[in-house]
Amino acid sequence: MEKKLQNIALVIFVIICFTPAFYLKYTVFPFIVAKTLLFRLLICLLAINWTALVAINPQKYLSIFNKKNYILWSLIAYGVISTISGILGIEPAQSFFSSNERMLGLVSLYSFILLYIFITSIIKSKKNFHTILNSFLVCNVLVGIHALFSYAGLTIFSNLKGQRFSGLIGSPSFLSVYAVFGIFVALYFWALEYKEQSKIFTKYLFGALFLFFILLGTGTRATIVAAGLAIFILLIYFIVSKPKSLLKKISLSIVCLSLVSLGAIIAFKDTEFVQSRVYLQRLTTINTQERTFQNRMVAAKVAQKALENKTILGWGYETFQYAYLRNFDPLMLKVTPDDRLYDKPHNAILEASTNTGALGLITYLAIYSSIFYVAYISFKKNNINKDILVIFWLAYIAHFVSNIFLFDTFETYLGFFLLMGFIGSINHFTEKEEYSNNFNKKIILLVIPVIIASGWFVYEHGYKNIVNSYYGAKAIDSFQKGSFDDGYYNVLKLTEHPADTSRDVIITSSSIFFDNNYKMKVTHEQDVMMSNLYIKEIDRLLEIYPENLLLKAIQARFLALKEDEESLKRGLQIINEAIEESPHYVDFLSMRSAIYVIQKDFDNALHDLDIILDFTDYFPDPYYKKSYIYLSLKDYHKSLDNYILGVKANFGYNSEYNKKLADVARALHREDDYIQPYLDLCQEDPSNMQYFANLASAYAHLGNKAKVLEVTDMILKADKRYQKVVDDFLKQINYK
Repeated sequence: MEKKLQNIALVIFVIICFTPAFYLKYTVFPFIVAKTLLFRLLICLLAINWTALVAINPQKYLSIFNKKNYILWSLIAYGVISTISGILGIEPAQSFFSSNERMLGLVSLYSFILLYIFITSIIKSKKNFHTILNSFLVCNVLVGIHALFSYAGLTIFSNLKGQRFSGLIGSPSFLSVYAVFGIFVALYFWALEYKEQSKIFTKYLFGALFLFFILLGTGTRATIVAAGLAIFILLIYFIVSKPKSLLKKISLSIVCLSLVSLGAIIAFKDTEFVQSRVYLQRLTTINTQERTFQNRMVAAKVAQKALENKTILGWGYETFQYAYLRNFDPLMLKVTPDDRLYDKPHNAILEASTNTGALGLITYLAIYSSIFYVAYISFKKNNINKDILVIFWLAYIAHFVSNIFLFDTFETYLGFFLLMGFIGSINHFTEKEEYSNNFNKKIILLVIPVIIASGWFVYEHGYKNIVNSYYGAKAIDSFQKGSFDDGYYNVLKLTEHPADTSRDVIITSSSIFFDNNYKMKVTHEQDVMMSNLYIKEIDRLLEIYPENLLLKAIQARFLALKEDEESLKRGLQIINEAIEESPHYVDFLSMRSAIYVIQKDFDNALHDLDIILDFTDYFPDPYYKKSYIYLSLKDYHKSLDNYILGVKANFGYNSEYNKKLADVARALHREDDYIQPYLDLCQEDPSNMQYFANLASAYAHLGNKAKVLEVTDMILKADKRYQKVVDDFLKQINYK
């Protein structure tokens, strides 16, 4: 019976290795929900299996809990500190369940720690562990192939096409770190074959090369630099440690070729070949003035400021967004006004310290230290050779360095814990394992409670999440298609199926509702219907997440949508509470301004918008809103002046309002003023075809057909691929 249970566990471990390939379209955040919930289900099955094994032979399966299991105790220490931090932090529910977009709260942390416990206590054979690592590698390669096909735009994968490789992982950055673990697992197996047969060109080497190609295709600079440096160090190690060998010559050739290739990319960075390939173009823009680097620096500054207030235990596990909003730096508006809300500092060290304080950071770093130390002990005991030791060390160095600008995800956690589990097991593998065939009655007594607990967990934190997320995705789809009735039905259904995912489903679906409100031609009565539905659910959610400022802002927005005096008064009170907590976050000030507009309190509305503009004049939204207010006040010159300032800060508001202001410009005989900011943007960046498209639209709003045709001809001369887009545009405005 023991051997059968072990074989069942091995199958489950193999399935876990393939979870990154799971994708469920009709869920909110389809790249996250399916694989995470499947993983939790499999961990529950392993818990039942492991409990039965412990009942059969407790000494054997509990032996990992010894004082020299440094990795396990560092994980437990980190888990304990994170739990205390979460319970005492700003929002315990957030700490335990995280967001729908990440699903990396304490529940997931416990799941991964259990994965380490189960895999190191159940898998006693190196052969079986190799089966698991090979499965992880196969999935890594398959995900890479899928990303390649998606990038190529093959029909079956067209829904996941992008400018960089991402595929089933959903994000180039997430895929990049996942690929790094695949690369080093492949190099481990290659090192084994090289040791045994002195073979260099094996399937594992080609697997590592393929995954490095996928890594390059993600265009994720931090990971490319981190992995590139790690592999460069590995090649230098081979050059130094393998004198007079073919491996030394090949390593030296690769180093030289890599340096020449990198030099060529930099030398020809302005050519069409490099600029037309995003993954190459991004490699040539690594500098401290680059936009992505700058917003990471601002987020890091916010994290440091937040840490000053809660040094020992932090704000609570997975609560960075709470800290971020309360310490928001308006400088973010100058750097990336369209990307100003962060739930991660994009720096794992700062994330660990902000969320769990100094104690959490110490235990977080202890995990890496224990991995390096245990790997070194394995080398000293001759269980691995120096080549494999270096590969293991470099794998985690590459991960650590890349995470200075990134953060962990489900896929990277999986690679991290599987390889760590192998490192933690190396010194305990047995050549021949003895099995017990005795049926212990204690199995039933121990397993039944675990089955019941696992069943409850899967239902509460698995099935309910799927159902809730499904209706949320359907609601979003309905709003985007312009169907209010279908959207209302699906929002009603998701409120009838509350789950851990409810908060983020509500936040995401409501945002899509507001974005498509005009498209759906929603009446005031329908606005009131939808508002009542959302407000009731948000009231429930705020009992669970009382410190969530985004929920409060959305609630205030729906109350404002109802437009009755009582709702406006309550909405103003709620948004004032949010502003008191986060005085510099512009979206909250903008929301209060909108409520003042509905109340016809234009002075206070303009005052809030001026506060935002005091933070930065790079942010276009306040200018457009001031333009709208002045238009309502019939101060047409000020309305047009603010509209022009908005265009200078960006490149347009929405088509209907652009047309309305074009009519104002014509009435005031200020057509040249209206068009000038569009011309300026085109002159500043003549390679940006979106600027020219907006210029053509602006001329169309002014009724200047000749100029429209002139600009569209310029677009087609620059790039013939826009022919269909131009034809459709000209047909839409009846110019063709």
